[in-house]
Amino acid sequence: RQPVANFGIDDPALSPRERETLAGQGIGGGLAVPLLIGEERLGLFRLWSRRRGRFPERAVRFAQDLAAQAAQAIDRARLHAALRERADTDGLTRVLNHRAVLETLDGELARHRAAGRSLAILLVDVDDFKLVNDTHGHLVGDRVLRETARLLRGAVRPGDHVGRYGGDEFLVVLTTCDAARAHGVARALLEAARTATIGVGDLRLPLQLSVGVGLAPNDGQTRPELIAFADAAMYAAKEAGGGQVGLEGRVTRSLEQSSFGALIGLVRAVDRK
Repeated sequence: RQPVANFGIDDPALSPRERETLAGQGIGGGLAVPLLIGEERLGLFRLWSRRRGRFPERAVRFAQDLAAQAAQAIDRARLHAALRERADTDGLTRVLNHRAVLETLDGELARHRAAGRSLAILLVDVDDFKLVNDTHGHLVGDRVLRETARLLRGAVRPGDHVGRYGGDEFLVVLTTCDAARAHGVARALLEAARTATIGVGDLRLPLQLSVGVGLAPNDGQTRPELIAFADAAMYAAKEAGGGQVGLEGRVTRSLEQSSFGALIGLVRAVDRK
């Protein structure tokens, strides 16, 4: 059985200040039982009584049983959360995987639509990634992807979401975000990428990214519309030389903020795939 701390307000082990604090709260006795799984301590289960003195042995056994059940419940919940995180996480980059980031985007779109707020997405692609893989091998390519994911996590707020959308493409969901902030995050990301390099022997490989921005509801109200718009914008940035944001005065007429623009973006994305 778990060890317990069972004390009354008159116990000599208590300091005068502790007695004064307990008396001020109307507490006459206390019982504390650790929540244990094996040797690991998960927390502490406490009971307080207005009756002066220690808890009787029957109450101690009852508290120990409750603490054991609570520890098992916490451990099961923790295991479930760990399994869920593993199912939702990309094994290489440790950001959300493709399925999880799309489900997250769907949920955020529904919440923001109901609240009448806008959100933005960034579609981020690593420029010349195939060349890196072909020249230096897939292990170096994996390091490029991990570094890109690190930069993305550092560029967003705690409430935003980063996911791996494809091989070398990442999807960022910026919650409660207007166009100005979305472009600000994109520019900050590009600036961080310009100072980042990947070491390969004596070489320092540069990291260059192309970014497409999509704002809901302006550029699309559904997930396919929004991603198609950002995807077309991102490819506009790549076609312009890469290392830039696709929606800063370099957008073709097919990327106008309209449903037709989103349709054209979708057609172009499908055609490229």
